[in-house]
Amino acid sequence: QCHFDNVRLIRGLCAALRNGSLCSLRLLLCERSYFRPSSMKQFSQVCALLEWGGRKVTLQTYRQGGGFDQMHWKAGIFVTAKGCEVVQGSFNWTDQGEKNFETIVHTEGGLDDDYVRDTKKIFNELWEHERCSVVTALEHSQHMETWRQSNESRKGSRTFG
Repeated sequence: QCHFDNVRLIRGLCAALRNGSLCSLRLLLCERSYFRPSSMKQFSQVCALLEWGGRKVTLQTYRQGGGFDQMHWKAGIFVTAKGCEVVQGSFNWTDQGEKNFETIVHTEGGLDDDYVRDTKKIFNELWEHERCSVVTALEHSQHMETWRQSNESRKGSRTFG
């Protein structure tokens, strides 16, 4: 499962969306973990990105199964005024990921560099995969309501002895 809840990363992406240094953002997350009530932190961080980014942010989820079980590859392809930066590896983009022993590769180059082109090709193939689907604003709103109700019921059911 791929979680996406590193607060520093989310704040950096929000700032880049606000100041225009990031023109668009495509997120591909595991459907099971995105719509699970236990993933509240990830959901709240994605909400922040969607709020700040508006139409600049597109969210898709993938359904597990059929040989497409785990989204363990994490990659970011960032187009800048100087060219392109690619960040990829096993590093979890979570607060916990900073405490784990993980790998991450960061490279800079032009959009026509083989490494950049190959990474974009892999991402686009995943993005277009039949198991992937766009999360609509309505689905996101419905999930937000479910998440809010789940959170309220947990608070109400706590007893202290």
